[in-house]
Amino acid sequence: MAEESFMHRYITTLLDSQEEAPMKCLCCLLSTIGSKLDCDKAKCHMDKYLRQMEQILKVGKTSSRICFIVKDIMDLR
Repeated sequence: MAEESFMHRYITTLLDSQEEAPMKCLCCLLSTIGSKLDCDKAKCHMDKYLRQMEQILKVGKTSSRICFIVKDIMDLR
C-alpha cells in the first residue's frame, strides 16, 4: 500500500471535486484500502470522509448510480 499520508491527500482531493468520475474513483479506492486506513490513529479521518460523502448525497447533485456506490461504501464500514 502506498504511504498512508499520500492516500489521505488523494482521498481529500477526490472528495473536493464532487464530480461523478472522481467520486467513482474514490469509492473504488475506499473499497480497496478503506479497511486498512480505518484504524485507531486514522479513524477521525475516515469519519470526516464519510460525513463529507453523506453531505454530497444530501445535496443531490450526483447521479443515482454514484449515490448507490457511495451508500455501498458506507455499508462496508
